Amino acid sequence: MAEEESAASRKFVRKVIPSDNSCLFNSIAYCMAPVDNIHQTSSALELRELISAVILSDPEEYCEAVLSKSNQEYSHWIQQSSSWGGAIECSILAGHFQVEICAIDCQTLRLYRFGEGRGLSRRMYLMYDGIHYDAISELEGRKEVTLFRAEELAIALVKTFRDKRQFTDTSNFSLRCLVCGQGIQGSDGAQKHAAETGHGNFAEN
Repeated sequence: MAEEESAASRKFVRKVIPSDNSCLFNSIAYCMAPVDNIHQTSSALELRELISAVILSDPEEYCEAVLSKSNQEYSHWIQQSSSWGGAIECSILAGHFQVEICAIDCQTLRLYRFGEGRGLSRRMYLMYDGIHYDAISELEGRKEVTLFRAEELAIALVKTFRDKRQFTDTSNFSLRCLVCGQGIQGSDGAQKHAAETGHGNFAEN
């Protein structure tokens, strides 16, 4: 396919996003900023508020069975800076920005698509390492392109980090909080610790 040019002719890079519990929002904002001129310093808060409003506006679609919380509880929870975003947020933001969001799991190389089937022409790629999202961009000379269609090459980039084991095995792993040093078990423990303390910088033990 024309969009899948040889790796030798295209260069892709991982844009490391700070580990501050808002990495998903900031990764998406980073990809959209050159296109929609989003202000990076306020983007995470704005996107959280947007998601909260969408959820509140449609309590039938975003019900407790979907959210694992009541509609109002979730809309309040997602606005907190310690809350992590995931599939629900990706789906809402794909619709808001009218762009496919493709998250590539670093451990399995599985690609999760949000916004697929809506006839969207724009696409972004994110790398997910088990607990953290980073943006993927393409370099064209001095220009950085964050919306592109090159699935195989984006996955090939993520594979280089998988081969270096730069992912967190969330099914069987222990973490250490780099802020306070506390030992934590699993992604649920990390989310609980982040919610209780506001700490969002973890490393695998």
